[in-house]
Amino acid sequence: MNICEYGRVIFIGLFYTENRAVTNNVNGWKMILLGLGGNLHSAEFGSPAQNLKAALALLSQSGVRVAACSPFYRSAPVPISDQPWFVNGVARVETAL
Repeated sequence: MNICEYGRVIFIGLFYTENRAVTNNVNGWKMILLGLGGNLHSAEFGSPAQNLKAALALLSQSGVRVAACSPFYRSAPVPISDQPWFVNGVARVETAL
């Protein structure tokens, strides 16, 4: 999934599971868990953590509710390489889409 607005493209890993539990569909809103991650700085948003925060803000501006977000954590690239470490997290969002 990517979000593109005014020439900005932010990639977000999307993990969606259809669950018949009542908590998955409250008042017509579906819950989605998003895997977040990045390891590059951007000229527009800054650090990888700031990129992830910007992506969540763009989702909110698009009518997606950001219900919860884990703390961000750092992880080494796999396989081991000379690229920067990643910043990762998970967000629970809700959408009527």
